[in-house]
Amino acid sequence: MSSGKPEDWENTKRQLMNPDPISKNRTRLGHHVKKQSGTIDLMVLQGKYSIEEIAEEIDRISDIDIPFDARIKRVVDHLDHLETGNSRGRASGMKPHKLRIAKGANDKIKFFLG
Repeated sequence: MSSGKPEDWENTKRQLMNPDPISKNRTRLGHHVKKQSGTIDLMVLQGKYSIEEIAEEIDRISDIDIPFDARIKRVVDHLDHLETGNSRGRASGMKPHKLRIAKGANDKIKFFLG
């Protein structure tokens, strides 16, 4: 998982206006596309998935069987990393990306520009 960088907010804003979120198999936030964190980044950028739907996609791409509660926690922890910090294992202590995330209609998670 990457640390937050000063340009994360501007890069995310640019992606929301003109999506091209992947470069060299990584999201614009530095998370590997084929991993859970990259999948979460891309789904939040699209703004049309709930936490539960993101957790289902993580199950689909994962090599191991992860209980639904753990997948939900994984998504919530990554959203926390994107906004304010991170409390997960190897990523503990990583800088937040300082992005704003909102829950829209039908509990869909999206980046918030306002």
